[in-house]
Amino acid sequence: MKSHSTISRRLAVTSMHLFFLLLTLIGLCLLYANSDYGQGFSWLRQGTYANTIAFSRQFEKDASAVFQYARYRQVFETNGVLDTSKVIVTVSDGNPDNEQGYTIDQLLQYAKAHGYVLDKNWEITQIPVSEENMEDEPLLYITQQTYEPDAEYSEPIDAYKTLFDISYEVLEHLSAYSYVHYNLIEKASNFHFLLSYWEEDYKPLLFSNTDMSVNEFQQCGRYVFFSMDALNGEYNLPLAPLFIASMLDEYSPYLDGSGIFLAAVDTSFAADDSYAAGNQRFLQTQREYTVGLIFLIAGILGCLITFSYLAYYTGWKTTKREERYFYKYDNFPVEINILLSLLLIVIGLYLCDNVGVAILEVIFSGKGLPFMQSLLDGYVVYLVCFVLLFSLIRQYKADKLWENSLTRSFFKDMAEYFTKQQLSISLAYYYIGFLAANLLLTFGTMFLFYSLETLIHKLLFFLLILLWAAGNLWFFQYLYRKSSQQDKINEAIFNISGGDTRYYVDLNEFNGREKLIAQHINNIGIGLDTAIQDRVKSERMKADLITNVSHDLKTPLTSIINYVDLIKRENVQNPKVQEYLEILEQKSQRLKTLTEDLVEASKASSGNVKLEMTDIDIVELVHQTNGEFEEKFALRSLELISRLPEEAVIIQADGGQLWRVLENLYNNAFKYAMERSRVYIDLIREPNQVLFTIKNISDHPLNITGSELTERFVRGDVSRTTEGSGLGLSIAQSLTRLQNGSFDIIIDGDLFKACVRFPVKSVSSL
Repeated sequence: MKSHSTISRRLAVTSMHLFFLLLTLIGLCLLYANSDYGQGFSWLRQGTYANTIAFSRQFEKDASAVFQYARYRQVFETNGVLDTSKVIVTVSDGNPDNEQGYTIDQLLQYAKAHGYVLDKNWEITQIPVSEENMEDEPLLYITQQTYEPDAEYSEPIDAYKTLFDISYEVLEHLSAYSYVHYNLIEKASNFHFLLSYWEEDYKPLLFSNTDMSVNEFQQCGRYVFFSMDALNGEYNLPLAPLFIASMLDEYSPYLDGSGIFLAAVDTSFAADDSYAAGNQRFLQTQREYTVGLIFLIAGILGCLITFSYLAYYTGWKTTKREERYFYKYDNFPVEINILLSLLLIVIGLYLCDNVGVAILEVIFSGKGLPFMQSLLDGYVVYLVCFVLLFSLIRQYKADKLWENSLTRSFFKDMAEYFTKQQLSISLAYYYIGFLAANLLLTFGTMFLFYSLETLIHKLLFFLLILLWAAGNLWFFQYLYRKSSQQDKINEAIFNISGGDTRYYVDLNEFNGREKLIAQHINNIGIGLDTAIQDRVKSERMKADLITNVSHDLKTPLTSIINYVDLIKRENVQNPKVQEYLEILEQKSQRLKTLTEDLVEASKASSGNVKLEMTDIDIVELVHQTNGEFEEKFALRSLELISRLPEEAVIIQADGGQLWRVLENLYNNAFKYAMERSRVYIDLIREPNQVLFTIKNISDHPLNITGSELTERFVRGDVSRTTEGSGLGLSIAQSLTRLQNGSFDIIIDGDLFKACVRFPVKSVSSL
């Protein structure tokens, strides 16, 4: 694959991204420009203007105006024609003799002098007037008002009004009357209505702008039909016009009369009126909204695609992604880049609010100005965030985002600080920080709870609750992780102390102080394992040396013993030679015994002894051993005193090796016990084991400990005059432990006591 530079491609894709961003902004402008109706996507689903809420509101306005027209027609007309010379209100200054009547025209002129007139759509509008016309006016007492002849006042003061208030009321009523009279009756309209009231003995009142029948009303696109005799009417409007039922009853001129109201809109919109204009606006809105929506979707998709491409190739010089590139600001810590971006955003928004708005005011006005200002602010924020985001992406790809951050440096320094501190001080800091955070969040939550006035306060309230919960969960998880690490450390110490010196702790599962402790434990385990391996190697070398030396000594020693035996068979008569032969035979036999003991001690200490474990009655074995050594003890005038149980005590042991243990102990007593003393043999049955003891008074001072006596050659070092090899007790101890027993020596002055314990298998009566 050929590698190409990504510079030109990035520039082209960046230009495309800006184009799609502009397309998105145009789409937003088109959507916002048609937001008068406030329907959003529902415009695309409604299909026609007659299905919109705007249509229902226009229908509601016209229907309400019809009821007001029915009430005020007789007030403002004379013989069916508007008569502005009619007196419709009479007032006085408090004196009944000073009453004065005002015509419609006088009140209209008075309202105009005060800045209020009816526009071409018969709606009240305000015009500029001089300030002298706006002076305070006196209150006048209303003695008669034809537009509200049955008005009732809850307080006497309510019957007093200024002439301006009276003129404005008349202007409001005239506005409703004129709207229906000129827009719905005299002028062709798509809105058709029929309002009728009747009562017995009275001529029916009829208000209508059409001669259509009820069926013809219902054949129009939208219609309503209400009757005072029925609670619910008939209608097919998007919004239920339930207000008509109440107005039909409220505006009835009869106490016990009846009435109907029919209204319909020709949805072909043949007449040029507000409905036709609304339909045109709706169709234009649909078209512009559809175009705006297409622009918006295309712009967003284009922005996403181009953004993804730029994000994939940013940070690489070639398309094969082999060589990186950075800008100077990419080497700054991420926090510095964020602060610089915020500073640029503040400066950009300041320029937009002070310079950009002045330019926009030349082009836009009304409600479009705040929207365009918001759009400009958003564009500035987007551009700054765009540059910042790609800087973060390049740092992330190069694994520099976290490495160069000030946050990482801070946490690293804090971790080192707390690691070097005592555990109690670190825990105190953690607790203070945890308590301060909880108090701060608690007070903030309480403050917002009692001031939930705006949506921002409510959002901040729930955000603080979530933050408080997340912080406590994080702290719990932190303590749980620390306790888990402590458990793993305890487990490691337990395993190493139990002899598993090769136990290794995975340091990736730890952090902080615990990681340092785990590393020390690994070092201890490695050191112990190395020492043990060296010790085992040394012991093996010693055992091999002893075995080899013993083997090498056997051949010449056997020759010496054989030649001594041959010389003795020659019956040499020389007493001196015979004495020499006797000494030579003794020494060679001692050397033979020493060699055999060396080999046996080596095998016993290394565990290289083949055991045949069987059930043995240790009571019987001790009896046999006593019998074997009675004559031998007698040679040194040693009295053997034994206390043995009468029943059998069965243990699991190798008979030959157990005999060797007892033999060595008895021989030790024979060699080193004081002459003409007693040797005590005891066999005691304990709950789960049996204890064999042999004790005697030493012939020589015992200036060593019991553990030293079981070391090899100790006795030979202390007294070279004895016949012992110094290996008997060591061999006995090793053989005992190989058979799952325990071997201890107790020294009390010159008292020597050996204790041997074995687990008991079973007991049976003899």
